[in-house]
Amino acid sequence: MIENLECEFLPFMEPRLSKLIFQCLSHPVRYVREVGFQIFTALIVAAPEDVKEFAHQLSQCLAIGLSDNWNQVRIAAAITTRRLLLTYSESKEEFYPVLLPKLCLNRYYKSEGIRTYSQDSWRLIVGTEGRNLVAKYMDDIVKCYLSSTTSTNLAEREAACACISELATKIDQTAFLPHVIPLLEALISCTENESWSVRDAACLACGSFIMEHPTISKPYLEGLYKILFRNLGDPIQLLRQGAATTLGNIATAYGIETLGIILPKLIEGLTTVGSTKHQFTSISTHINPSSHAVTSTTLDGNHGHGHLVADEGACVQHDPQCEFAVPGKILVTSESLMRFLEGSTSSSTTTSNLHHIQSHCLCCRKSKLPQTWHLTDGSIYLVGTLTSVSEYKKDIENLITLILQATHLKN
Repeated sequence: MIENLECEFLPFMEPRLSKLIFQCLSHPVRYVREVGFQIFTALIVAAPEDVKEFAHQLSQCLAIGLSDNWNQVRIAAAITTRRLLLTYSESKEEFYPVLLPKLCLNRYYKSEGIRTYSQDSWRLIVGTEGRNLVAKYMDDIVKCYLSSTTSTNLAEREAACACISELATKIDQTAFLPHVIPLLEALISCTENESWSVRDAACLACGSFIMEHPTISKPYLEGLYKILFRNLGDPIQLLRQGAATTLGNIATAYGIETLGIILPKLIEGLTTVGSTKHQFTSISTHINPSSHAVTSTTLDGNHGHGHLVADEGACVQHDPQCEFAVPGKILVTSESLMRFLEGSTSSSTTTSNLHHIQSHCLCCRKSKLPQTWHLTDGSIYLVGTLTSVSEYKKDIENLITLILQATHLKN
């Protein structure tokens, strides 16, 4: 109606109506929030001067909308944000402290539609001044990124890790240096996240940090080594690859200092494939229950009748777009869970092996039994990353020999 009537709608735009539309933006039903942003988009086009008087209030609501857990609401807010900043281009910097951090973050959001739209908006709004603006509003952006690393939305946590990595590698280091330690600590915290994709993004970002700031990062190496060597044998291939890449970055940054730490672990990994002993380990450690509402659950021992129940609403809270997410409680039979666990289809595997699984969202979990070949596979990736590190070149021939020997072994 607003789009068709345009200026003819203005007589109806009274304070009572604008208040009602603003209420829609914080409505508990996501469809209402989505429509609320669509209404404001139409109003900005039809009556830009009338909207301008409450543009600052709208920008606060847009900042919240750009972090909405529902993709439909987030993209609606992104459309309104673009329209707002392009319409009031002369005064758009007034809105930057609130909106610029969210625009930055959504350029790396997991949803392709949101990610590409945000990247296009960034180019349209800031042009070639992106790096300068990020440096100028660094305090606001860092605050946003730190907050996003503890978001209940796993896609936002993952995007925050990628954005922090971008700050470490692309932005003027004079503006960035005061924030290195809190951002690095936030990344290290994310390496223990319950979502494997967040852990992977955090590990890769740590590698970027170390390459750019080896001196500041050095005190955190001991803890990082433990995480990376664990990920090197993780059942998820991308985590193994990410750990290998990050260990390669560490070797590049510190050179010969890393030989005594990485090389023995690498040899152990390449020779462990012949061992048949492996144990199921807890999916994640050091999870903050107050931040992520993670619940510890167990499967009962009756094969075919076990069940896994997560706290009410937990999955929806973490990722409402998750295909496994359902309102209320999640009930999964042990039979369906067994089908879901890749790599654990052996007839000898029973639900009694799958104890101490922490889960609220099955698609967000590392739910595979670790195999000895996982560590060997990760070690092979690591050998590949070390070929470009001069301090390791004399050992590459011996490592390749171990790889060839491993091809004759069965797991």
